[in-house]
Amino acid sequence: MTEPFALTPLIVAGIAAVGFFNAAYNVAVGPTGGAMVAGFSSLLPPALALMLQAIGNIIGGFTRTVTFIRRIERRPFIIIMAGMVAGFALAMPVFRYVPEYVLQLALGALIIVMVWWPVRKSDGRTQDAGLFFATVGGSALSVFFATGMMIVGSYYARYFPERERYLAHANVWSLIQNVIKIIWFSTWLVVDAQTIIMLAGVVFASMMAGHYAGLKIAGRVPEKYLRAALKITITVFAIILLYKGGQHLLLTGLAAGR
Repeated sequence: MTEPFALTPLIVAGIAAVGFFNAAYNVAVGPTGGAMVAGFSSLLPPALALMLQAIGNIIGGFTRTVTFIRRIERRPFIIIMAGMVAGFALAMPVFRYVPEYVLQLALGALIIVMVWWPVRKSDGRTQDAGLFFATVGGSALSVFFATGMMIVGSYYARYFPERERYLAHANVWSLIQNVIKIIWFSTWLVVDAQTIIMLAGVVFASMMAGHYAGLKIAGRVPEKYLRAALKITITVFAIILLYKGGQHLLLTGLAAGR
């Protein structure tokens, strides 16, 4: 599935910009709704983009997990682990054999829906079965897209009404599933190890700088402007993905018709 890929200074600069923006927005406002994976996917092949996104999520998720580790409960944790294993078992064999342009088209379309579709909040406590299936769905989608956290977060927030319990279990899910993604991708993704290490360093440095910048602008810039900037940014990334996937699809169709 992975095609030849050449890393350029412009791509590295773009990755740094995405990491900076993602971290700054997270601190100033909240979750970016897939900005990191959208940005990385517009610059890199899908598998490498998801691997790099997983590294970025681990950087942020580790600190948050350590902060709330005492609020993690045994029974929900076991359910979450079981759902995570089932979700990855369903999704990973599919991911390996899906063409890149299909992932680009699907990711671009899903990101636009995710950004512009109205969100409806629901109340009520989810039972253990719901916790399991939400984890299965979130883990399966997290292999392909950035929407896994949206599914997990929606259900976990109802299952754990206390904020710290919710954050503890949502972050431990995010941390573990991203570690699994990196291990799985690294077993077959043909990318030079030095490239991964360098890109991880770029993401780490840019996210630390973004975190500091976000603390400085938090509360000083009206949130509505920041949210509008996020929507526009993610939409641009999604359009780039749709263009790249559509171009590849067209070329594939023309080649098949000859």
